[in-house]
Amino acid sequence: MSYIDDLRATLNSVTEEWKSPFSKTGVIGTPRNIVSHHIYTGVNWFIGIAWAHRHSVRPAFLTWKQKEQLAEALHRDIKLRKGEHGVQMIRPVIIIPNSYRKEGDDRYVDTHGKVLTRRQAERLVIKRFTVFSVDQLADPEVLMGHPWNLRDPDVARAKAAIVSAIKLANIEVNVVEAQAFYRPSSDTLSLPSRESVTSDLEWIATAFHELTHWTGHKDRLNRPFFGVCNPELRAEEELVAELGAAMLCQNFGLDHHSNAMAYCKQWAELIKDEKALIRAGHNAQQAVDYLLTLAGEMGLPSEELVA
Repeated sequence: MSYIDDLRATLNSVTEEWKSPFSKTGVIGTPRNIVSHHIYTGVNWFIGIAWAHRHSVRPAFLTWKQKEQLAEALHRDIKLRKGEHGVQMIRPVIIIPNSYRKEGDDRYVDTHGKVLTRRQAERLVIKRFTVFSVDQLADPEVLMGHPWNLRDPDVARAKAAIVSAIKLANIEVNVVEAQAFYRPSSDTLSLPSRESVTSDLEWIATAFHELTHWTGHKDRLNRPFFGVCNPELRAEEELVAELGAAMLCQNFGLDHHSNAMAYCKQWAELIKDEKALIRAGHNAQQAVDYLLTLAGEMGLPSEELVA
């Protein structure tokens, strides 16, 4: 089963219905490699969270080779539980085909004799690798000494980031009751009042969702989401926005994963091209990085911005 098939199977296994933040409704942790401490981003973040959600495991992963190396280093047998299998993640690799002939510092000639710049000659190849959660080990406690980034929930800091991004970018925001949307034609946000949603978490997740949409404007990250008459394009943009919201919530120790998976399920069903799922993960990560940079995260401007 490919990583995309596995991801779709995970989304299809979600039994919870998406809950609107306008009606009543332990942090999973950031997907990372527990050995190298590499944090998975983009579509691998999506895959890691979906896998953890589906199998009720922590998104603290390692490869088979790392498991074997740890076993050797610790002088003990580290085994997977019987019947366990891993999840595939992807590693994009940029290559230049061997059939292209190099001419000069930044020129290549393809098999048809066409001269290409280095950028034109580059090809994206998707390589796959398999990881396992530490909770799939027969004895997960063997790795309990490895930190894996559980964050304490910080609602005030999340609100501060939202208000900071809005103020610093001079975003026009309209406060409405029981609605939330981004309007590309006027480049404005409409966000609900806090009283009209069920919790601080749902207000924060809703604001992050709409802010992620906002990053797609042609003057910012320029995502092609304006053609809403195209169902697949609209679905892809909704995946970007909800993945971005879940990633941003997690950055502040807030668990929005269950509702995000349910929301993503209904849109992913409309997407037939697996590259669109990869692209959605990549674009969500770009939006997250854009907003955290804008908000001054890793050093928020001031606590006075907390709404």
